[in-house]
Amino acid sequence: MKIITTLTVFIACATFALTTIAITPNDANALTKKPSELHPFNETAGWKKIDLRLREAWIDAMAKNDDSKYFECIMKAFHPMSKDEKEQLGGAGFKARNTIGAIATGRLMAKDLPEVANLDFVQAMELAVPMTLKPK
Repeated sequence: MKIITTLTVFIACATFALTTIAITPNDANALTKKPSELHPFNETAGWKKIDLRLREAWIDAMAKNDDSKYFECIMKAFHPMSKDEKEQLGGAGFKARNTIGAIATGRLMAKDLPEVANLDFVQAMELAVPMTLKPK
C-alpha cells in the first residue's frame, strides 16, 4: 500500500512539473524568431540609427505587406569594417556594393532592415538619394 501511495504522489508531482514547464506554441515560435522580430523595430536601438526617409519608406513597405521591397542605402559604421563585420552585414541582408573605410553603399530588403540596423557596429543608415543623368 505504501508503494502505491508513493507511486501515486510521484506521478502527480511529475504531471504537475510537466504541465508547469510545457512550452506553448507561442513560446515555441518565439524561440525560432530573430531578436528583431520579438520586439517592434521602432522600440529598438536600430530604429534610432536610421534617417527619417528610410523610416518612412520602411513603414510604407510594411503597411503594404511588401517586405521584399529593396532600399538603396548608405551605411556608416563606428570604424572601418573588418572582413568578419562585412560578412555579418551580408548575412543580415545588406548587399554591399562599395565599402570605403567605415562607409558602405548597397541595398537591402525591407524585412532585413531591423536586423542590419541593430548590428552593434552600425552607427547610422540613410536612404540613398536617387540620381539621374537627365539635365534639369
